[in-house]
Amino acid sequence: MAPQTSQELVSLVRDLSGAIAGVDSKRGLSVTQREHILRLNRAIQNKVQPPEDHIIATAFTINLNICIRACIELGVFELLDSAAPNWLSAPDIARALNAEELLITRFMRGVCALNFATEVGPGRFLANDVTHALVQPPLAAGFSLMFDNAARPKSNLWSHMERFRQHGYKSPFDAKDGPYQHANDCVGMTTFEHWMTDPAESARFNTFMKGVRGSRPNWYTWFDVQMLLGGGGASGCDAEDEVFMVDVAGGYGHDLDAFLQRHGDQVQGRVILQDLPGVVDAIEPGSISNRIEIQRHDFFTAQPVRGARVYFMHMIMHDWPDDDCVRILTHLRDAMRRDHSQILINDMILPDTQCPLIATGMDITMMAHHCGVERNEDMWRSLIAKVDGLELIKIWHPPEGEGILQVSRK
Repeated sequence: MAPQTSQELVSLVRDLSGAIAGVDSKRGLSVTQREHILRLNRAIQNKVQPPEDHIIATAFTINLNICIRACIELGVFELLDSAAPNWLSAPDIARALNAEELLITRFMRGVCALNFATEVGPGRFLANDVTHALVQPPLAAGFSLMFDNAARPKSNLWSHMERFRQHGYKSPFDAKDGPYQHANDCVGMTTFEHWMTDPAESARFNTFMKGVRGSRPNWYTWFDVQMLLGGGGASGCDAEDEVFMVDVAGGYGHDLDAFLQRHGDQVQGRVILQDLPGVVDAIEPGSISNRIEIQRHDFFTAQPVRGARVYFMHMIMHDWPDDDCVRILTHLRDAMRRDHSQILINDMILPDTQCPLIATGMDITMMAHHCGVERNEDMWRSLIAKVDGLELIKIWHPPEGEGILQVSRK
């Protein structure tokens, strides 16, 4: 944090403390005092939160309204309200409402991130003041009315609601038959396939992926890169014609280029960027290092690069349900060299409690767009275990942001 920003933050905190101290304990907050305190609180948040994260969090928060709207329709808030002051678990809620436990858990992450209920432990939820207010018919009706008119028919969010009503409250897990497909009349195509029919839409997505990390640190700033770079044999590449790293579905090459800027002088061996033709063909000449070899590839087909030291995937698995992830990982497994190759999955690892707003919003966005899912540690372990011949070596947790799953071939 810059010195000037730090001084401004200290000043704002001092003002907030003074405003709170000025509240009459008997009369309570006046409207003017309440607005002043809220304004100071927002100013503090704006100083603390990096602007990149503010933009991304706001973008993903749009989809979190589906969590509240669906829980209104299901009756979750009434259930929590009637159970107070006791908490209810995700299995309790799922059983009572005949819904899938996983979907309830995903909804409740969003509900709690927006403070419409309180998470008191892993999968345990308690009504709070907002919960009690929302069960009042005027507020529930108002929220539903605003949502239903904003998420008009043929939008992703509306198709989400229609799917839940028609097929039961379960997480969608068919990447070619989800809310996006029904909203855009493209059942039978993945969302990415549909985007590829519109070059402008595809370009917008790949440009967004350059900045989706926000203020979170790049993986190579906290991961043990030297373990991968060490002198030949099982710890690197012995010759320049060997492949050190394949960035699988790496978009415009922003991750690989940044890695080479940091460690390029230590990397012996080739580096390859793979993605679909419509993506890599749009890379502007000179925009990434000339060391990067560009290769057209669909990761649902056999991996053409055999025996690379590292197969790197950044924010890929969360786009896909488990069955599709198994297909992707199986092709990588078949290309790996035992005691040499590793898969590095750089993706969200959700905490079991107090899930951050950005991660929660991203989970619901993945569900709406791709039938994908953000996973916690147990879900990641379960996914890797589904692929015969792969072994999860270690889960790396960064100081903040996305983690890495380090996977080898047995």
